[in-house]
Amino acid sequence: RREERDAQTEFGEAYTRYKAITPAFFPKFGGGKAITESR
Repeated sequence: RREERDAQTEFGEAYTRYKAITPAFFPKFGGGKAITESR
């Protein structure tokens, strides 16, 4: 991804260490209430 490449270029080794200890974020889709009745 471009953002990761830019961060790596700007912050170098500090970003590499950060990336190694920080888990990736995966959004959870769904799980909300289903709409079963129209209004």
